[in-house]
Amino acid sequence: MDNNDIEMECSPSEVPDVSEVLQLIHRPMQRGEHWYLVDKKWFDECKQYLNDHQQVHNPGPIDNSALFQTLENRVLRERLQEEVDYQFVPEEGWHLLMKEFGIVEESHVIRRAVIEQGTYSVYCMVEIYPIELKLSLYGSKEDVILKTYSRVITLTQLESEMKTLFNIDDVKDTQLWANGSILKAHNDSLSPSSSNDNTNDNQTLNDAGLMSGTVVTLEVRNPDGTWPSSRPRYGAIATRSSKCIPGLCGLMNLGNTCFMNSALQCLSNTQPLTEFLLSDQYWNDINTDNPLGMRGEIAKSYADLIKAMWSGSHTCLAPREFKLSVGRFAPQFSGFSQQDCQELMAFLLDGLHEDLNRVRQKPYIEIKTDVDLRPDAVVAAESWENYKKRNDSIIVDTFHALLKSTLVCPDCNLVSVTFDPFCYLSLPLPVKRERPIDVVFVPVLQPNVLNDNNNKTDETQEQLKAIQMSRLMIPKYGTIADICNAVAKTINDSQVLKHTIDSERLIVTDVYNHRFHKLFSREESYSGQLDEVIVYETLENSSSIAVYLREVKADETTALFGRPFIISINDSNYETLYEAVTQQLRRFMKIPLSEEESDSDEGVAECERTDRFALTFVNSYGSLNIERLERTKPFELSNKTFIAVDLPTRMKNKYYNEAEVENPYKLPPLKSTTNTTKSSLPLSECISQFTTTERLGSDDPWYCPKCKKHQMASKKFDLWTLPKVLIIHLKRFSYSRVFRDKLDILVDFPLHSLDMGEYLLNNPNNESLLYDLTAVANHYGGLGGGHYTAYAKNIHTGSWHYFDDSNVSSASEDNVVSKAAYVLFYQRRE
Repeated sequence: MDNNDIEMECSPSEVPDVSEVLQLIHRPMQRGEHWYLVDKKWFDECKQYLNDHQQVHNPGPIDNSALFQTLENRVLRERLQEEVDYQFVPEEGWHLLMKEFGIVEESHVIRRAVIEQGTYSVYCMVEIYPIELKLSLYGSKEDVILKTYSRVITLTQLESEMKTLFNIDDVKDTQLWANGSILKAHNDSLSPSSSNDNTNDNQTLNDAGLMSGTVVTLEVRNPDGTWPSSRPRYGAIATRSSKCIPGLCGLMNLGNTCFMNSALQCLSNTQPLTEFLLSDQYWNDINTDNPLGMRGEIAKSYADLIKAMWSGSHTCLAPREFKLSVGRFAPQFSGFSQQDCQELMAFLLDGLHEDLNRVRQKPYIEIKTDVDLRPDAVVAAESWENYKKRNDSIIVDTFHALLKSTLVCPDCNLVSVTFDPFCYLSLPLPVKRERPIDVVFVPVLQPNVLNDNNNKTDETQEQLKAIQMSRLMIPKYGTIADICNAVAKTINDSQVLKHTIDSERLIVTDVYNHRFHKLFSREESYSGQLDEVIVYETLENSSSIAVYLREVKADETTALFGRPFIISINDSNYETLYEAVTQQLRRFMKIPLSEEESDSDEGVAECERTDRFALTFVNSYGSLNIERLERTKPFELSNKTFIAVDLPTRMKNKYYNEAEVENPYKLPPLKSTTNTTKSSLPLSECISQFTTTERLGSDDPWYCPKCKKHQMASKKFDLWTLPKVLIIHLKRFSYSRVFRDKLDILVDFPLHSLDMGEYLLNNPNNESLLYDLTAVANHYGGLGGGHYTAYAKNIHTGSWHYFDDSNVSSASEDNVVSKAAYVLFYQRRE
């Protein structure tokens, strides 16, 4: 689209109603709709323009360049984040924006479907990244077709398309496989036990849990009515042996099910629960009428698996029936995508509790409001008694205990105390969190350089036109001020400049595709994804003007090139502005700066001798002309001003030196004076951190019943009682709108005699309460994948063993404590 098509003034009556646009954007999503992704910076400029109608804020045509990996392939960048990188816009809102602003190219349209997620609480979300499947025909390993699909298409649609792709007659019977298990069975191939279930005809790829990289196989029925797979669908036993030790039974990986196998091995070696199931006591407790339960199916399926694992008859089992049972009640575990081991544990323990809840009719419990007037011991005993009136099971007996939660209002000092049951402790890892970034620092041209009548630049300043800093360490979750402080300290410590850098006069920018994708304020949080971080130094008591470089082509259209820059100006004078721009250009361009220089070049055209380049007020994207600057016409400059330096193609090709821009001075890495990274972390420090008072954030306020408003109260957890089996979840994974990470630090936890008595608030005599480790779930690798295993101590051998899916091996105690430890199981010593 030609930029000239949109460089027209918009009258207020033609501008869409901003309230209407915002209402559309914030309305609830509905399954089956399509929403559009819009670059967040463009959208913010659009909102500003709709509010003030100033042309500097006119974003021009919709430009999603910053959301793509490259401008050529139009593939979305990985791990884009809502309201950081992009904004969702519903279809009707998209059409409003398109009508008003247009779009740079049709390839910038990013249209995505709305899908449903969740188990008990269903919610809608936009599918950002379609999934790429590997499609194959059963029995053929050579022909694999890579295809990208939306998660909203059904298995029936996928099956039909695969028939077409592999030239299979549409009347032939087929079924789908994924990762060793049937994904969509043919109607008459269902086993009697599954006859009441549907055939997954209408199940979507999202419901089936398929993820990018999954191999989906199409199996065609033989002419004699048999299937080429010719194997039992579920519950196949891998190996049998009459010499097996009970409990030392591997579990086959059914396709990214290592997370499930790891959880099952830890729970299997939790003796109070396993003995309860092996003794068949659970039959008396099965509750098929509990609306919160799974009709007893989870309890029965899990008990059957435990009995097989502890029968001493198998060295390995395929837990297909158990996985199917879980998938029927928790769709997030129904497919073959990698899931979180701790989340499966939490679901399984909750499911077992409800399936084995001895309470058939849960009574209504009235919560008393005078808790602040009674002793903690009284309130805690009442809270536990009320909880047991509605929740009474082997899971509660074994894993549940009480936490004391204290909230204090910062205004009225109201203290709110509650006692809440817990099934496991999720402990934070209190380590200093930093991450490295690469930064280009551009020093300001000093006043003596700007006023040099001979146009000679200071030698050191000329040499250090830009400074590259690799792996500058900044906080993972910080503000732009943290980047400014780190840059200033690094530059000042290196003494590469003759002057001292003031962090208050630094501007941090994110540059992409020759434009300022973002100019940050010091208070802003920075995104997990930054393109090219460039930090500019500015002069004191001056305006900071953003400047773009634009090539003016023969047809008078313009195109950005090079790296934009920032200049410092003290007054709105054309000569001062022009000279400041000229001095900046001299850092990487060899353009003639005086008529004498121009006259010495016989090839220079008359126009180049008399007006070397033009200056134009533009919008923040550099895509929309606002006004051409002239010597005789007054103008105002501010920190919100954007200017384009317009160079004819001939001048750009002749004088622009890209190497001067792309080859900055590289600052040698500085030696760290202190070691901020711990080699290990004691478990006691994690427990202490859990019980430390913290202030609630603005995104998670507490409603004070006395002040009648939400407050950022102080919150503190204390352990009031402890269970027979204590599950400790180490919070290695961090998820936020800004950053995602995994902490691989070694947590040093004891295998024997963990004394939890010192952390127990309800322990007036400071008695010891000793726990011994029985199992550990491990996670290796990073986010979105990796591999799960388990260590567990077998009750029959008294020794530790390592469980890696189907493989079981002896393990030394020395190997149990590792950086991979994720979930710990401790049993109280009686």
